[in-house]
Amino acid sequence: MLKKICVSVISVLIAIVLFVIVEIIFFPTKDIFLVNSKIMEQDDNNILQYSLIKNSYLFNCSINEEGFRGSNKINRDKSIVILGDSVGFGYDRENTDKTVFSYILQEYLAKDYDVFNLSVPGYNTIQEAEVLYSKGLKYKPDLVLVIFCLNDLDVNYTITHYNNFISKKLIRSRIFRYIFDLFRSKNCAKNYRKYGKIDVSDVENEEIGIKVISVLQKKYGFQCYFFIVPYFRNFDDYLQEDDNIHVKIKEFLQKYPNLKFFDLKEDFMNISKNAKIFSVPNDIVHPNKYGHKLMAEFICEKLKKDGALS
Repeated sequence: MLKKICVSVISVLIAIVLFVIVEIIFFPTKDIFLVNSKIMEQDDNNILQYSLIKNSYLFNCSINEEGFRGSNKINRDKSIVILGDSVGFGYDRENTDKTVFSYILQEYLAKDYDVFNLSVPGYNTIQEAEVLYSKGLKYKPDLVLVIFCLNDLDVNYTITHYNNFISKKLIRSRIFRYIFDLFRSKNCAKNYRKYGKIDVSDVENEEIGIKVISVLQKKYGFQCYFFIVPYFRNFDDYLQEDDNIHVKIKEFLQKYPNLKFFDLKEDFMNISKNAKIFSVPNDIVHPNKYGHKLMAEFICEKLKKDGALS
């Protein structure tokens, strides 16, 4: 009996390994942002866990003394705080901030607003809410813009685990990621429930960040907009599982009337169904220079139309 159990367990393990190998070779996922941990440092905040190294250099752009991209100097009476992950940060936008949507937005609104980009690669919605609470409120924002990438509902910490050759390959497998997430303890939702300052006992894990931002909006009075950035697959062949994420995030947001949102998928589609022209080569997640320019235009246009830029 014991021998049969051992044979069965070994067979299952071999099958899983084979499935992972096949998936990595033929069906690798491309929605993972990998980054060398040398540009990250441990953050004392138990929810954030990590942050960008202050006064460092990342992707050929400088990180300021607050640990964010771009300026952190207050020059105007009004301010906009941007939250996001590597999409909001401007992954692959080299040498200068001038090709990042937040810089372009600053140019559009330079007369009236300071724009502070507090996006950090790898952050999920919970971390984005916490960075607003712990670091962003000091800028006294009139507007908070959340640049929502479709993987931002993942409540696990992902950025610091995949820095050697083997793990970079394995993490391309959805099967491996699912098994890995079952056993690792670095769960952002658990940490927020333990250390967070706002009661989130009434919402599910994926909704925590949204509720926190909603509570902060009511308390501090800024206007808040979520901008949902699509995956840059060809829009005529957009995956149903990705469309489901668009639906899910909008269902969450509709519970909070004080939070407004815009899905940018249709805006990009109206320019071209060939989504590859908007993204970094071989990358469905991160906008290229053209994609960032369009994002800035879409965001500015929608904010003006909604009367948010007074």
